[in-house]
Amino acid sequence: MFFNFWFSLTFVFRAIGILLFFYAWFTWKDRTHRKPRLTACYWLLLGIIFVLPDKLSQTGYTLVGCLVIGLVILEALNGVQTGDYPESPHPAPPPGSPTRPGMAMFIPIGLIPAFAFAGAYLSRQTKLDQTIGTVLGLALGAAAASLFLLRLTRCQATDLIQSGRKITEEIGTVNILPQLLASLGAVFTTVGVGSVLASYAQRVIPSHSLIASLLIYFLAMTLFTALMGNSFAAFAVITGGIGIPLVIVPFGLNPALVGILGLTAGSCGTLLTPMAANFNLLPATLLEMNDQYSTIRFQWKLAVALWLAHPLVFAVWYWTR
Repeated sequence: MFFNFWFSLTFVFRAIGILLFFYAWFTWKDRTHRKPRLTACYWLLLGIIFVLPDKLSQTGYTLVGCLVIGLVILEALNGVQTGDYPESPHPAPPPGSPTRPGMAMFIPIGLIPAFAFAGAYLSRQTKLDQTIGTVLGLALGAAAASLFLLRLTRCQATDLIQSGRKITEEIGTVNILPQLLASLGAVFTTVGVGSVLASYAQRVIPSHSLIASLLIYFLAMTLFTALMGNSFAAFAVITGGIGIPLVIVPFGLNPALVGILGLTAGSCGTLLTPMAANFNLLPATLLEMNDQYSTIRFQWKLAVALWLAHPLVFAVWYWTR
């Protein structure tokens, strides 16, 4: 049981929840914060969701639903704000100083992917869940990078937490957008949206037309991703409703190839939509751009070019197999 706890996402989730509790506590005590009480309540509710057990009863699911509604209400009240953070009490040493970090500052950046790759490799070699091993490696890499930075900069742990709180508040409620969109995709799959889309697609697609079926599949993935903001959320719905019954099964195609092309075609929709706020709106906010849609205006030509490449890649594979 001890091993199962540490080699599980429960350990990572609870570590994130505890960190969110620290954010809530520091925000509550922050007298310079615009809305310390409401913002602290937001991070507290989110932290409670993360520390809950991985297996819940029906009452537990109801509790999570109520907590999510609470998060939405706090955001609707414009209660999640950023604070006025002072400059770091540990200014960087002057150039040429022997204590100046220099190139060593790049070591933490490499630690995170190194631990992630190591976790994936070790879990594969030991025949454990490779996905869990990768996420655990990512979490341990972030912890190792944080400890290395504390020693390198001689800062205190509270400085690290305050810096994390600052960037988390700057990102704001976009933090939980991927989870909400993934949940929305699961709901759509459960209620049979894919089957409804397949019935309409069958009326449009000419019978026994591989090209038409494939283009409809790619286009549906792109549009549905643009609506939901996440290609992973759209993948289960569109692939289950259109990709498998209308493209893969009738023509006996390789499901791995069709699936990955459908997923990346959906990612082209991610580049075009403000619903993917964590990709398209967040950079404009953090960089303080005048136009919050400037990222999308820059990306749309690339998205169109990438989308047009998908039928060509499939055609090359199909005629050379």
